Amino acid sequence: LMNVLFKRIRDFKKAQIIMVTFKPLNEVVDFEKNYQTTKYPNIKVGTEIPVFFFRTYYNLENTPFTALFDKNRELIISYRKETPVDDLIKHLKVL
Repeated sequence: LMNVLFKRIRDFKKAQIIMVTFKPLNEVVDFEKNYQTTKYPNIKVGTEIPVFFFRTYYNLENTPFTALFDKNRELIISYRKETPVDDLIKHLKVL
């Protein structure tokens, strides 16, 4: 997902992207370095350890999980398996 998303990152310039993982902080730091996420002001990366809010709230058993919300925080679409980036961009453009 990340490799495809970052190839199309310009399509997400008006979106706020929040990336949350169940992984420990040291792996988050490695991810940020690998994908250079800090150069994108609209991307925030973090871990939910030890609270696991997203895992509990969305009843997640597997990742990736992707959710698209509008500016009013209404859920537009979610993907519980692989995220088709073209489909995500299509929905994003409608907003």
